[in-house]
Amino acid sequence: MSRPRKPGIRYFPLDTDFFENKKVRRLTRAFGAIAASVLVNLLCTIYKDKGYYMRWDDETLAFLADELGLKVGTVREIVVKAIQVGFFDANMANLFGTDEMRSKGDYNGILTSIAIQEQYFNTCKQSKRSEVCYDARFLLISMKPYEKIVNSGENSINSRENEVNSGGSTQSKVKESKEYTTSTSEELKSLFKNYIENGFGVISGLSKEILIDDANTYSIAWCNAAMEIAVSRNKRMWAYVRAILNRWNRQYNLSDKPWEVEAVEGRKKYSRQFKADVVTTTDKSGGASQIDWTNDPDHF
Repeated sequence: MSRPRKPGIRYFPLDTDFFENKKVRRLTRAFGAIAASVLVNLLCTIYKDKGYYMRWDDETLAFLADELGLKVGTVREIVVKAIQVGFFDANMANLFGTDEMRSKGDYNGILTSIAIQEQYFNTCKQSKRSEVCYDARFLLISMKPYEKIVNSGENSINSRENEVNSGGSTQSKVKESKEYTTSTSEELKSLFKNYIENGFGVISGLSKEILIDDANTYSIAWCNAAMEIAVSRNKRMWAYVRAILNRWNRQYNLSDKPWEVEAVEGRKKYSRQFKADVVTTTDKSGGASQIDWTNDPDHF
């Protein structure tokens, strides 16, 4: 079974005048060089994962801050400013939020822009991809120039019947989108139950969307297994679960069970380390086979 092609792209062109862009300059004047690091990291995430957008919420914010070694508040301020200056589309950034949340800088929605979307679909077209799927709820551009590469049979909204341009209402995009087919499955309900019982939070509108999206992208089995690992490490954040899922997706096929493979590798690694400790102890004792059992987990 061949591995499904990821919607993202492996590289994207960064304009040589990126740092001279007025929006970028306003951000760097306000926050210094770290603003550029945050922006480039966000662009890489967008193009690598979904291709033309990424979800933005508190968990994503926490994960990005941890990845860059910055304070959550600093990253939040940079992203809020990036939305305000128009680097990201403001309506999309608050697609699942409210005006009150926006006034506080608590955006819940999608990070994208017309330039990002045009860059992604142009790259797909130039690379001669045979088909590209998209979610029309998050479109800011017309798909007419890309009719030959889009897969209208799998898109959330058919590209010919529901073209959405930047002047359209984001509210209508949400209403016109079709429901996910897995939203009533028993397996998905079980995933929601595990999410709540393991202390990841409550199932809100946005968290439900994220869970459904990840279940469709990686499979429910992967999500449950990654959640179990996160709980064992006392990392009850979905951003941490997503990091595990992303790593597995880079290293394994979706038909694999990476948690089982890594569990076996972990036991082999422990066995090799134990044997090495035995050899070291023997060498230090002048050839006598004396083993230090004090650190053995089963020693009483």
